[in-house]
Amino acid sequence: MTHSEGAGQHPSTNAAPLPPAPPPGYPPRYGPYPPPVRPYAPRVRQPSPRMHPLRICGIVATVLGFFTAVMGGIIVVLPYGLFLLGGGGNVDAFYGFADSFKAPGLTVFAIGAVLLVLGIVGIITGKSRPPRR
Repeated sequence: MTHSEGAGQHPSTNAAPLPPAPPPGYPPRYGPYPPPVRPYAPRVRQPSPRMHPLRICGIVATVLGFFTAVMGGIIVVLPYGLFLLGGGGNVDAFYGFADSFKAPGLTVFAIGAVLLVLGIVGIITGKSRPPRR
């Protein structure tokens, strides 16, 4: 478009004309479909369901029991791994040293196993909804 062709013309004058406005009091048009129906009452947002406290405690106990049992196993196996990484050595002296790790490691493992079992029981027996007050 050169300067002489479009001189004095606004770009919107070349566009297709707009459809006429509806007469006053006429409902607006929403296309080929009827207008959306709005409910008379506003929707009330339902509260999110909360878990039963026993179920929450069961989940926490299960996670802590699992990690505690794994830590007990690591405590029992740790001296053997360090002995192998160190290249071996006097086996008789090592067994005396490794025996001192068995009691604490097995105690921590047993505590973790008890927590794990109690957590699973808490998850299973916990109600899906909290008690009504």
